[in-house]
Parts: sequence; structure tokens; C-alpha cells
Amino acid sequence: KVDRWTTSEQKHRWLATVLLDIEPRLRRVRGYRYLSQLQAALQQAITKEKEVRVA
Repeated sequence: KVDRWTTSEQKHRWLATVLLDIEPRLRRVRGYRYLSQLQAALQQAITKEKEVRVA
């Protein structure tokens, strides 16, 4: 059983195995090519918000 594993390392291995197994059946997210740009924009917004709070 997965819940009996005490270390997260074994859980991560199990999860990675399952994800590799189901990967061919997953659909692509529309706009997936722009996810890195979205991440950068969100990070900038968070940084600016923190600067405003400090000031």
C-alpha cells in the first residue's frame, strides 16, 4: 500500500512510474508553449507586490 511507505522518496518513485505510464493518454494543455512566459510574469508581479509591501 502506498500509505504505508514512510519516506517520500518511495512515493515519488511510484508517482513518477505512474505518470510515465499514463503520459501517452494525457492531452496537451492549450497554450502550453507559453507557460514559461506566464511563470515569469507571475514571478515579476509577486516581486513587485512584495516591494510595495516593504516600502
